[in-house]
Amino acid sequence: MEKPTTINEMSVGDIFEHKRIVTKELIRKFAVTTGYLNPIHLDEAFAQKTVFKKLVAQGSLTVAILFGIMGTQSPGVGTIPISQSLKFVKPVLAGDELTVRLRVLKLVPERNRVHLETICLNQHGETVLIGEAVILAPR
Repeated sequence: MEKPTTINEMSVGDIFEHKRIVTKELIRKFAVTTGYLNPIHLDEAFAQKTVFKKLVAQGSLTVAILFGIMGTQSPGVGTIPISQSLKFVKPVLAGDELTVRLRVLKLVPERNRVHLETICLNQHGETVLIGEAVILAPR
């Protein structure tokens, strides 16, 4: 695990990027863990009959990947999410490679808070999720 980035090491405009492949197995494990058992996420024959033609990842899985990256990679261990607004723009499909991009929008050092733009892109550069987070930065 990388050393976390503290608020004193950040500047407005800084960008953190990380990639993650969304596999069928990841989608299945998330479904089993959460009880989110919609067939669009688990049944390939069902998914084939939809407009997507492939298994679709749960939107909440995309958010969990985003939070996992914030809390372990950038800014890193010690990050505590305060709030997250988001909009799902496109579906994430099994096999997609997500790029999670975090851009520092505002620093509030006296409260140890960082406002981040949160964007997830697929391997085609298409935005699949966009939002804004407020976090307590690692110390």
